[in-house]
Amino acid sequence: MFYRQNRRILVILLLMIFSALGALELRSIWVTPWDLTSPNKIDQLIQDCVNNNINEILAEVRYRGDALYQPNRVSNAYNNPETASYILDDKGFDPLLYLIQKAKANSIKVQGWVVVFAITPGSSQRLSSNHLYFTKPDWITYSADGVKMATTDLEGAYIDPFFAEAREYLANVFADLVQNYDLDGLHLDYIRYPNHRWGFHPNSLKAYEENLNNDRSLTWEMWKEQQVTATVKLISERIKAVKPHIELSAAVKPDPLSATKYYGQNWQDWLDKKYIDTVYLMAYQTKDQSFVKLLEQIPEDKHNQIVVGLRAWSDSNPYPAYLLRNKTVFVIQNDYKGVSFFSYEGIRSQSYFTTIKPLIQLFKNNYAAQEHTSLYNICGKVKGLNGKAIQGAKVIHHSSQQVSYTDNEGIFTIYRVNKGETDIKVEYKNQKSEFKAKLFKDESFNYNNIFVLDIFPEESLSLPIKCVYDNKNIYLFWSNNEARSFALYRKKIASPNDIIDTDFQFVSFVSSKYYSNAADDNRNIFYYIYIDKTAEPFAHYEYRLIDNELIVQGYVRGELDFTPQPLEFSFSKENDTFLINMISEENYIVNWSILDMQGKPLYYGINQANADVVKWNSQSSEGDKILGSLFIFEYQVKPANPNSVLPNNNKYYRQYIY
Repeated sequence: MFYRQNRRILVILLLMIFSALGALELRSIWVTPWDLTSPNKIDQLIQDCVNNNINEILAEVRYRGDALYQPNRVSNAYNNPETASYILDDKGFDPLLYLIQKAKANSIKVQGWVVVFAITPGSSQRLSSNHLYFTKPDWITYSADGVKMATTDLEGAYIDPFFAEAREYLANVFADLVQNYDLDGLHLDYIRYPNHRWGFHPNSLKAYEENLNNDRSLTWEMWKEQQVTATVKLISERIKAVKPHIELSAAVKPDPLSATKYYGQNWQDWLDKKYIDTVYLMAYQTKDQSFVKLLEQIPEDKHNQIVVGLRAWSDSNPYPAYLLRNKTVFVIQNDYKGVSFFSYEGIRSQSYFTTIKPLIQLFKNNYAAQEHTSLYNICGKVKGLNGKAIQGAKVIHHSSQQVSYTDNEGIFTIYRVNKGETDIKVEYKNQKSEFKAKLFKDESFNYNNIFVLDIFPEESLSLPIKCVYDNKNIYLFWSNNEARSFALYRKKIASPNDIIDTDFQFVSFVSSKYYSNAADDNRNIFYYIYIDKTAEPFAHYEYRLIDNELIVQGYVRGELDFTPQPLEFSFSKENDTFLINMISEENYIVNWSILDMQGKPLYYGINQANADVVKWNSQSSEGDKILGSLFIFEYQVKPANPNSVLPNNNKYYRQYIY
């Protein structure tokens, strides 16, 4: 009787989930230009979308101020001087026209994905002589230090949103695209500043200071936000005049507060004012807990205007497929307009379709709920003869023909197989080996499924070490996926008195500074920090790490930085709370942020030097607990007297707190 009741409850729960699935309007995928360069690639894309019930393609047809379509193809009502992208081998091929024809035949929507302000790749040599970067160099934005943005900065050089002429240019290019192609929508990307350290074009600074004379409440962040919003408004008006019912969407930073403050991207305001119809949140968190916490702060009345963009790629940080599945289920259950996966190439390379297809396929088939209690998973690890994990091995499940690839920890997962279907094949380079696996109900790695190949995988002889410095210390930090001890060596290679080291000198043994058990992705990460407090002023050093297996693991250079700063600081820490005193002979208003060592903003505020103590409780602005021992304290200063004439200096300064 008890068993029958449990079965009945399970069926009811599954029916509830399946009924929720039917309400999800969009199942979308971002497709980068490299998957649009030939008819064969587009045919494969369409077939993958049909097979996996993807009903919208976001096709990147403006990559960096260039075109994967034909400008002024039929009508030249809107001036569009942009030329064919360097990505296209066949400049006569029109990827967008071919894609639309194929997609329409299969009832798949197509949005033209356009990169707005970022206009160059990493090298200007790939651009034609009449590219926007060369014809309108005055439009390129500047850093807070007054340096013009280079093609090698971040994602490439950006246009500064301040220029009305630049906004007009962009609006015309996008209106031409909408006028000449049967698009279902236009999708704006990089419709923002690069980050809070950019956007300081001299013309924009001058205009801001002039406006400040009339409105003393106008902050620099508000000013930058106004420039981006003005661009969105003009683009919206222009393309809606061409096609009133076309969908206008934007890919946005997911946290609305930091999106506005750091990037000038007030997407909530855009939705409220109906400048755009839909936002695609770039919610690329790997951990389920932080992902859920982020989405829980989004107002429910906005859900029907939001498509949640999910990370669908794996890099040096492994991203097991079940984490993608967990996030997909959460979106399905919370009544958002849709889900979108970044990116198509990432899904194919990691075989993620085998994971998400059982979920999104329900939209298409809408079949009756079935019990899946008889299905099992295979989660295993592939190693070499020396015990080292093998990354990139192909694992094939014989019965279901599912394919998975090992991540950089050697781990793979095969989902939902029947009892007794235990045969797998592992392929790596020229080796093919057959194994029998153990089946389990859960999806976490099980030590009964370790498969050893008769091969020695290539050793990774480098460990990325980062080195930063202020006027007091040199800071080294790195991470590792398993607990290790490292011997740190230092060599002085230059000094004012010309006394240098002929070889590396032992400095210290270093162990993990703090430990994070990332339970929701089943991985342990060990973090290491070394603070060199003995470095001599103006001397240059090289550092080398050697692990306990005598493998050289890292190499980096560093020196103290004596750039003058307007404030002196004293730092202390009580439990998990950092206390920061700002000392100055003058009284300043200090606009500050706390960043992690990757430069990601965590928290921010405004305080008065000589009066306020900055207190930070080791939490992000979203309320996430931040693990770590070393952080960046970044700040700007302004005179506290509102009647002062503000200097033309928006420089950011950095100190490190630990």
